[in-house]
Amino acid sequence: MDQLHGQQLHQLIASFTGKMFRDHFGKGPESVIVSINHKFITIYLKNFLIPTERVLLQQNQELMIRQIRSRMMRQIIPELKSYLGDVLQDYPEEILYDWDYESRSGMLVALFPNILECGDPAVRAYRGRLEIERELMRISGRIQQEPAEISSYEINPRTWLVVRSGILGELEKELIRMELGDLLGDVKRRLEKGYIKDSTVISSVLSRSIADCFIDWDYARDRSITVITTHPPRS
Repeated sequence: MDQLHGQQLHQLIASFTGKMFRDHFGKGPESVIVSINHKFITIYLKNFLIPTERVLLQQNQELMIRQIRSRMMRQIIPELKSYLGDVLQDYPEEILYDWDYESRSGMLVALFPNILECGDPAVRAYRGRLEIERELMRISGRIQQEPAEISSYEINPRTWLVVRSGILGELEKELIRMELGDLLGDVKRRLEKGYIKDSTVISSVLSRSIADCFIDWDYARDRSITVITTHPPRS
């Protein structure tokens, strides 16, 4: 499998991920889109909401859905890590994930310690990179503190990934030590997504409107991953 490249590899990862979700949830996503770039693999799940979750969502029980999915993901993440490691001969440091229940979509991001040869190894400065990073710095500062480091990547023509490091303040670190990291993440996620989706700077720089926004944190390494997907470019 270490010789797999290009579309064949994308399809294999997408197929495995779809089956894994069907096995655990009883229903898989309608489609799975895999992108590989630099040190990242993004796995975009479209139209993923099982009937029980649909009922809970109608009853405004989003927190319950998130809690149930978190338990399921504790089983899924090790399986996916092992599979990616076997296929790529390089194991991800971490797999982060987030959901957008309104659009019934989800995003998984595998972060690797080394640049992936099967993807695009070049780190090109996409148009508007500095403006996007400044805007994410500003949003971070409004909610928590500005990150010590920030970098962003155009994963594909409609997906941007932002890595922020050194984002946790002393209050947040203490909440995590008190095992309140999940609650902290829920609050921060809600606030950050609101600011990002409402940002005229981001949509203006990218010349397209935001479709989805996904955010998760790797508290152990004091970093966060934000993935922004967009609608097709404005004509």
